[in-house]
Amino acid sequence: MGSRSGDQLDWLRRIRPGGAECGEAVGGMIRSIESRLGRATTRAGRAESAWAEVGAPRFPGCRAQLAGGGVLVLGVPNASVRFRLDGWLRAGGLVALREASGGVIGRARVR
Repeated sequence: MGSRSGDQLDWLRRIRPGGAECGEAVGGMIRSIESRLGRATTRAGRAESAWAEVGAPRFPGCRAQLAGGGVLVLGVPNASVRFRLDGWLRAGGLVALREASGGVIGRARVR
C-alpha cells in the first residue's frame, strides 16, 4: 500500500499547478499582509496615544478613523459636537496632535 500512496503523491505533484512555487508565493503574500498590518497597528497606536497625550476634551459620540495619508477622520453625531470639535482643532488641537503623533496625523477631517 505504501507504493500506491507514493504513486498518488507523485501524480498529485505533477498535476498541481505551481508546485512548490505556489506555496512560496502564498507565503510571500502572507508576510506582506502581516507587515502592512503591523505598520497600520503601530500608526493607529501612535494616533490614539497622541489623542490621550494632548488632553483632548471628550466629544460624546465621536468616532475616529486613521485614513491613508495621515488623515484623521472624525465622525460626529450632530452639529453641536461638530462645532466644538472643529473649534478645538482650530485653536491648536490639530497642531498638538501632529506633534504628539510624530507625524502620523497630518490633518483632520470632521464629518
